[in-house]
Amino acid sequence: MSVSTTGPSVGRDGSLRLQLPSGPITLNYTSFEAQQQTHQVFSRPVNGNTIPIELPDHWSAKFSIDRDSPALENAIAAIEATYWAGGNAQLTGITLYQFINEPGGGTSTFQMDGCTIKLTNAGTYKQDDIVTQELDVLASTRKKV
Repeated sequence: MSVSTTGPSVGRDGSLRLQLPSGPITLNYTSFEAQQQTHQVFSRPVNGNTIPIELPDHWSAKFSIDRDSPALENAIAAIEATYWAGGNAQLTGITLYQFINEPGGGTSTFQMDGCTIKLTNAGTYKQDDIVTQELDVLASTRKKV
């Protein structure tokens, strides 16, 4: 195993872009977390120990942003309008891109496909305070591009 001499990744080393059918939204996030979701299955041979297996299932992500435009709320409003007009509630075709500036140089890009999004917190409006919004994402797959 090689040891890095460049240091660890820090939170400011990345950026996110939400690609909607109507166009991209670049998100200036304050926190981001992604998790692989798996499905556990077990092989139980009669002549041995149980063998646990983790099968890839989907991905989930959540992030916070400091509201700097109505772009995210406009996207959510479009999803709702599509649903109430009898269309696809998921507004298919949503993709989330994560760009990571690597400590040793270069950029890694990950793509989450088949996303659904949910604005879990549209923000609290108080005098002299930043409005922070939170978004949850479910994705069918995540791949390196």
